[in-house]
Amino acid sequence: MRKGPSTSGIILIALGIAFLGMNLGIFRISWDMIWPLFILIPGLIFEFSYFLKPTRGNAGLLVPGGVLLVISAIFYINIFFGWHMMSSLWPLFIMAPAFGLFQLFLFGGHEPGLLIPVFILGGLSLFFLSFSALGQFAGYILPVGLICFGVILLFGKGRKSDGHYEFHFGRSYKDEDDYDDDEWS
Repeated sequence: MRKGPSTSGIILIALGIAFLGMNLGIFRISWDMIWPLFILIPGLIFEFSYFLKPTRGNAGLLVPGGVLLVISAIFYINIFFGWHMMSSLWPLFIMAPAFGLFQLFLFGGHEPGLLIPVFILGGLSLFFLSFSALGQFAGYILPVGLICFGVILLFGKGRKSDGHYEFHFGRSYKDEDDYDDDEWS
């Protein structure tokens, strides 16, 4: 069974129906709604190419697929809810490669080295997303966090003589002989 011509035929028929419907006034499709499809469709092709025949060898298709899916989702969110949202959603562009790499990690053999850029990019994206979502209060979070961390470093238990820190919350004991069962009951 030939899949290439039948798939192409279905796509051409669907496009013809869509254009005919637009010309007859049955439904309205504007360029504003169509252009992100040029990003979404290749992303879906990459994703389906892997999931229709999943092997470790073609798991790399998930990286560009994931990136394109996230980017097209960002554009569609802005199209439906207004482009003013881009001022808050821009950190998701940083999340796009993290999403693609995380898919590669999940379906490509659990290579632990992939998690490093996933956590760096994902963390940066969430960091900036939280600041853009919190608005005016975002200017207070970082300074307060730095002050709290500085206080913990200065007054927290655990500074060793060699300059390294070892944090203990609650009581700490040097070895198990110092542990008293009665004290904790």
